[in-house]
Amino acid sequence: MQSRYFTCLFLASSMLMHSIKAQDSLPAVKPLSADLLPPVNVLSTRPFFTESLPGVRKTFLYAGKRSEVIRISESDINVPDKTGRQLFARIPGVFVYDMDGTGNQLNIATRGLDPHRSWEMNIRQNGVIINSDLYGYPASHYSPPLESIGQVELVRGTASLQYGPQFGGMVNYVTRSPDTTRHVEFESIHSSGTFGHLSSYLAIGGRVGRWTYHAYNYIRKSEGYREHSASKANAQYISIAYLVNSRLS
Repeated sequence: MQSRYFTCLFLASSMLMHSIKAQDSLPAVKPLSADLLPPVNVLSTRPFFTESLPGVRKTFLYAGKRSEVIRISESDINVPDKTGRQLFARIPGVFVYDMDGTGNQLNIATRGLDPHRSWEMNIRQNGVIINSDLYGYPASHYSPPLESIGQVELVRGTASLQYGPQFGGMVNYVTRSPDTTRHVEFESIHSSGTFGHLSSYLAIGGRVGRWTYHAYNYIRKSEGYREHSASKANAQYISIAYLVNSRLS
Protein backbone atom coordinates (compact mmCIF):
# COMPACT_ATOMS: atom_id res chain seq x y z
CA MET A 1 0.00 0.00 0.00
CA GLN A 2 2.84 2.35 0.91
CA SER A 3 4.66 1.48 -2.32
CA ARG A 4 1.60 2.54 -4.36
CA TYR A 5 1.40 5.79 -2.41
CA PHE A 6 5.05 6.63 -3.05
CA THR A 7 4.68 5.67 -6.72
CA CYS A 8 1.74 8.07 -7.21
CA LEU A 9 3.57 10.82 -5.36
CA PHE A 10 6.64 10.32 -7.54
CA LEU A 11 4.60 10.48 -10.77
CA ALA A 12 2.76 13.64 -9.65
CA SER A 13 5.99 15.41 -8.73
CA SER A 14 7.57 14.39 -12.04
CA MET A 15 4.62 15.81 -14.02
CA LEU A 16 4.74 19.04 -12.01
CA MET A 17 8.45 19.52 -12.66
CA HIS A 18 7.93 18.81 -16.38
CA SER A 19 5.17 21.43 -16.52
CA ILE A 20 7.37 24.01 -14.81
CA LYS A 21 10.22 23.35 -17.25
CA ALA A 22 7.82 23.63 -20.22
CA GLN A 23 6.59 27.00 -18.98
CA ASP A 24 10.15 28.21 -18.51
CA SER A 25 11.00 27.22 -22.08
CA LEU A 26 8.18 29.34 -23.65
CA PRO A 27 9.37 32.47 -25.49
CA ALA A 28 8.83 35.75 -23.74
CA VAL A 29 5.71 37.64 -24.86
CA LYS A 30 6.38 41.18 -25.99
CA PRO A 31 4.16 43.84 -24.45
CA LEU A 32 1.49 45.28 -26.74
CA SER A 33 2.42 48.51 -28.42
CA ALA A 34 0.02 51.16 -29.75
CA ASP A 35 0.66 53.59 -32.57
CA LEU A 36 -1.17 56.90 -32.39
CA LEU A 37 -2.57 57.76 -35.84
CA PRO A 38 -3.08 61.36 -36.90
CA PRO A 39 -6.72 62.54 -36.86
CA VAL A 40 -8.74 62.51 -40.09
CA ASN A 41 -11.18 65.35 -40.71
CA VAL A 42 -14.04 64.64 -43.15
CA LEU A 43 -15.45 67.84 -44.58
CA SER A 44 -18.73 67.45 -46.45
CA THR A 45 -22.28 68.69 -46.54
CA ARG A 46 -25.47 66.72 -46.37
CA PRO A 47 -27.73 67.49 -49.33
CA PHE A 48 -31.12 68.81 -48.32
CA PHE A 49 -33.85 68.57 -50.92
CA THR A 50 -36.17 70.74 -48.84
CA GLU A 51 -35.59 73.82 -46.75
CA SER A 52 -37.65 76.39 -44.88
CA LEU A 53 -38.76 79.82 -45.98
CA PRO A 54 -36.98 82.82 -44.41
CA GLY A 55 -38.45 84.21 -41.22
CA VAL A 56 -39.56 87.43 -42.93
CA ARG A 57 -40.11 87.90 -46.67
CA LYS A 58 -41.58 91.16 -47.89
CA THR A 59 -44.81 91.60 -45.89
CA PHE A 60 -45.17 87.93 -44.85
CA LEU A 61 -44.01 86.35 -41.59
CA TYR A 62 -42.80 82.74 -41.45
CA ALA A 63 -40.68 82.78 -38.30
CA GLY A 64 -41.55 79.83 -36.07
CA LYS A 65 -44.06 78.48 -38.60
CA ARG A 66 -44.03 75.23 -40.56
CA SER A 67 -42.87 75.81 -44.14
CA GLU A 68 -41.03 73.83 -46.81
CA VAL A 69 -39.39 74.73 -50.11
CA ILE A 70 -38.94 72.05 -52.80
CA ARG A 71 -36.35 72.88 -55.45
CA ILE A 72 -37.25 71.09 -58.67
CA SER A 73 -33.71 71.07 -60.08
CA GLU A 74 -32.38 69.30 -56.96
CA SER A 75 -35.15 66.68 -56.75
CA ASP A 76 -35.10 63.29 -58.46
CA ILE A 77 -38.61 63.45 -59.90
CA ASN A 78 -40.10 62.71 -63.30
CA VAL A 79 -40.75 66.27 -64.46
CA PRO A 80 -42.65 65.57 -67.73
CA ASP A 81 -45.06 63.13 -66.04
CA LYS A 82 -45.64 65.58 -63.16
CA THR A 83 -46.13 62.84 -60.57
CA GLY A 84 -47.38 64.35 -57.33
CA ARG A 85 -46.16 61.47 -55.18
CA GLN A 86 -42.59 62.13 -56.29
CA LEU A 87 -42.88 65.89 -55.92
CA PHE A 88 -44.11 65.80 -52.30
CA ALA A 89 -42.41 62.55 -51.27
CA ARG A 90 -40.07 64.27 -48.78
CA ILE A 91 -42.72 66.43 -47.11
CA PRO A 92 -44.12 64.78 -43.94
CA GLY A 93 -47.89 64.76 -43.61
CA VAL A 94 -48.72 65.47 -47.27
CA PHE A 95 -51.17 63.03 -48.85
CA VAL A 96 -51.39 62.79 -52.65
CA TYR A 97 -54.49 61.41 -54.36
CA ASP A 98 -54.03 60.24 -57.97
CA MET A 99 -57.51 60.89 -59.31
CA ASP A 100 -56.95 60.74 -63.07
CA GLY A 101 -53.41 59.38 -63.41
CA THR A 102 -52.52 61.96 -66.08
CA GLY A 103 -50.68 64.49 -63.94
CA ASN A 104 -52.88 67.36 -65.11
CA GLN A 105 -54.30 67.80 -61.62
CA LEU A 106 -52.30 67.51 -58.41
CA ASN A 107 -54.67 66.44 -55.65
CA ILE A 108 -52.97 66.96 -52.29
CA ALA A 109 -53.94 67.48 -48.66
CA THR A 110 -52.20 67.59 -45.29
CA ARG A 111 -52.84 65.43 -42.22
CA GLY A 112 -56.29 63.97 -42.64
CA LEU A 113 -57.97 66.54 -44.89
CA ASP A 114 -59.73 65.70 -48.15
CA PRO A 115 -57.26 65.79 -51.08
CA HIS A 116 -59.95 65.89 -53.80
CA ARG A 117 -58.79 68.55 -56.29
CA SER A 118 -56.76 70.16 -53.47
CA TRP A 119 -59.83 72.07 -52.28
CA GLU A 120 -58.48 72.19 -48.72
CA MET A 121 -55.35 73.99 -49.96
CA ASN A 122 -54.72 77.53 -51.14
CA ILE A 123 -53.04 76.95 -54.53
CA ARG A 124 -51.04 79.80 -56.08
CA GLN A 125 -48.66 80.48 -58.93
CA ASN A 126 -46.15 83.24 -58.27
CA GLY A 127 -48.34 84.39 -55.39
CA VAL A 128 -51.52 84.64 -57.52
CA ILE A 129 -54.31 82.30 -56.44
CA ILE A 130 -55.39 79.77 -59.08
CA ASN A 131 -58.23 78.04 -57.20
CA SER A 132 -61.43 78.24 -59.22
CA ASP A 133 -63.54 79.70 -56.40
CA LEU A 134 -61.86 80.72 -53.15
CA TYR A 135 -64.93 80.76 -50.88
CA GLY A 136 -67.51 78.71 -52.78
CA TYR A 137 -65.96 75.62 -54.41
CA PRO A 138 -62.17 76.14 -54.17
CA ALA A 139 -61.20 73.20 -56.39
CA SER A 140 -57.91 73.29 -58.26
CA HIS A 141 -58.47 72.28 -61.90
CA TYR A 142 -55.11 73.53 -63.12
CA SER A 143 -51.49 73.06 -62.13
CA PRO A 144 -48.58 74.65 -64.01
CA PRO A 145 -46.08 72.47 -65.90
CA LEU A 146 -43.13 71.46 -63.75
CA GLU A 147 -40.76 72.26 -66.62
CA SER A 148 -41.43 75.94 -65.90
CA ILE A 149 -41.26 75.75 -62.09
CA GLY A 150 -38.14 76.58 -60.12
CA GLN A 151 -39.44 75.73 -56.67
CA VAL A 152 -42.62 74.80 -54.81
CA GLU A 153 -43.37 76.52 -51.50
CA LEU A 154 -45.62 74.93 -48.89
CA VAL A 155 -46.83 76.86 -45.83
CA ARG A 156 -48.87 75.16 -43.11
CA GLY A 157 -50.24 76.06 -39.72
CA THR A 158 -51.16 79.56 -38.63
CA ALA A 159 -48.82 81.15 -41.19
CA SER A 160 -51.09 79.95 -44.01
CA LEU A 161 -53.95 82.13 -42.69
CA GLN A 162 -52.16 85.07 -44.31
CA TYR A 163 -53.37 83.74 -47.66
CA GLY A 164 -56.91 82.47 -47.13
CA PRO A 165 -59.33 80.34 -45.11
CA GLN A 166 -58.13 76.92 -46.32
CA PHE A 167 -57.21 74.61 -43.43
CA GLY A 168 -54.56 72.64 -45.30
CA GLY A 169 -52.23 75.53 -46.00
CA MET A 170 -50.80 77.29 -49.03
CA VAL A 171 -48.94 75.85 -52.02
CA ASN A 172 -47.12 78.31 -54.26
CA TYR A 173 -45.59 77.30 -57.60
CA VAL A 174 -42.75 79.73 -58.33
CA THR A 175 -41.85 80.09 -62.01
CA ARG A 176 -38.18 80.00 -62.94
CA SER A 177 -36.64 83.38 -63.64
CA PRO A 178 -35.11 84.03 -67.07
CA ASP A 179 -31.38 84.35 -67.60
CA THR A 180 -30.73 88.08 -67.22
CA THR A 181 -27.18 87.78 -68.61
CA ARG A 182 -28.50 87.20 -72.14
CA HIS A 183 -30.72 89.16 -74.46
CA VAL A 184 -32.44 86.01 -75.73
CA GLU A 185 -32.60 82.54 -74.21
CA PHE A 186 -34.57 79.70 -75.80
CA GLU A 187 -35.50 76.44 -74.08
CA SER A 188 -37.16 73.36 -75.54
CA ILE A 189 -38.15 70.20 -73.64
CA HIS A 190 -39.98 67.34 -75.38
CA SER A 191 -40.90 63.88 -74.13
CA SER A 192 -42.89 60.88 -75.31
CA GLY A 193 -43.96 57.62 -73.72
CA THR A 194 -46.45 54.80 -73.67
CA PHE A 195 -50.20 55.15 -74.15
CA GLY A 196 -49.71 58.03 -76.57
CA HIS A 197 -47.96 60.32 -74.11
CA LEU A 198 -46.57 63.46 -75.76
CA SER A 199 -45.48 66.69 -74.12
CA SER A 200 -43.81 69.79 -75.50
CA TYR A 201 -42.48 72.78 -73.58
CA LEU A 202 -41.12 75.84 -75.39
CA ALA A 203 -39.85 78.88 -73.49
CA ILE A 204 -38.12 82.13 -74.32
CA GLY A 205 -36.72 84.79 -72.03
CA GLY A 206 -33.95 87.27 -71.42
CA ARG A 207 -33.14 90.86 -70.59
CA VAL A 208 -32.84 93.90 -72.83
CA GLY A 209 -31.77 97.03 -70.99
CA ARG A 210 -34.07 97.40 -68.00
CA TRP A 211 -36.72 95.13 -69.50
CA THR A 212 -36.95 91.46 -68.49
CA TYR A 213 -39.31 89.10 -70.29
CA HIS A 214 -40.28 85.44 -70.03
CA ALA A 215 -42.90 83.38 -71.89
CA TYR A 216 -43.65 79.72 -72.50
CA ASN A 217 -46.13 77.48 -74.29
CA TYR A 218 -46.92 74.00 -73.01
CA ILE A 219 -48.87 71.16 -74.67
CA ARG A 220 -49.39 67.73 -73.17
CA LYS A 221 -51.66 64.88 -74.24
CA SER A 222 -52.13 61.20 -73.52
CA GLU A 223 -54.47 58.43 -74.69
CA GLY A 224 -54.56 56.92 -71.20
CA TYR A 225 -54.02 53.37 -70.00
CA ARG A 226 -57.73 52.47 -70.26
CA GLU A 227 -60.71 53.39 -72.41
CA HIS A 228 -62.17 56.89 -72.17
CA SER A 229 -59.14 58.18 -70.23
CA ALA A 230 -57.61 60.46 -72.84
CA SER A 231 -56.43 63.86 -71.63
CA LYS A 232 -55.01 67.05 -73.07
CA ALA A 233 -53.55 70.10 -71.35
CA ASN A 234 -52.42 73.49 -72.64
CA ALA A 235 -50.73 76.26 -70.69
CA GLN A 236 -49.35 79.64 -71.71
CA TYR A 237 -47.47 82.19 -69.64
CA ILE A 238 -46.12 85.70 -70.31
CA SER A 239 -44.21 87.91 -67.88
CA ILE A 240 -42.73 91.36 -68.60
CA ALA A 241 -40.95 93.41 -65.93
CA TYR A 242 -39.21 96.79 -65.93
CA LEU A 243 -36.41 97.49 -63.47
CA VAL A 244 -36.87 101.02 -62.10
CA ASN A 245 -33.97 100.77 -59.62
CA SER A 246 -32.26 98.18 -57.44
CA ARG A 247 -35.24 98.08 -55.06
CA LEU A 248 -38.21 98.52 -57.39
CA SER A 249 -39.18 96.58 -60.49
